[in-house]
Amino acid sequence: MVRATETTLRPTFLPLFITTAALTVLAGVGHLSFLEDPAVQRSLLSAVVP
Repeated sequence: MVRATETTLRPTFLPLFITTAALTVLAGVGHLSFLEDPAVQRSLLSAVVP
């Protein structure tokens, strides 16, 4: 089931997965102030939403 969903959503799922993983690592390291920057948020959204 996961494999079928991944294949169907690959064009949008892959960048979303990468972004989520990057944010998880950053949050784990404690760089939350980095995520509070509106310019950073816009660039992350533009990377996920074409």
